[in-house]
Amino acid sequence: MGGAIAAAPATSAASYPTCNGVKTVKAGGTDTVKQPYHKGSDTRNCILKYGNESSAVKELQFNLLHCHNLSTGGLDGIYGDKTREAVEAVQRDAKIDVDGIYGPDTRKAMDWYFYRNGDPGRSCLPGSFIG
Repeated sequence: MGGAIAAAPATSAASYPTCNGVKTVKAGGTDTVKQPYHKGSDTRNCILKYGNESSAVKELQFNLLHCHNLSTGGLDGIYGDKTREAVEAVQRDAKIDVDGIYGPDTRKAMDWYFYRNGDPGRSCLPGSFIG
């Protein structure tokens, strides 16, 4: 009699901490962007998903609106249906897994509003360009 074979765990959103802050990241020269990150481990490899509420969600919403022209239902810091739908749209456009969860692949696929010498650049930079 054969027993059940356990499947190897897949790398998933569960393997990343939840983003709980916003970090200013150098994007070349004097250009910077603000991205969600996890304060405890000082990593931008973190996730945001439905139900999260934080400044990290608000920064994600700001970039979805200003760099992708996608509505998130407001800049309220609440990851609800409209924020999830906007993340899914970015994922579809980038041809990455569409799960509605913001994580490292979505961060790299997104465009990010940039600041030059601390002032708004009024433009966006591709995430693939940012370290």
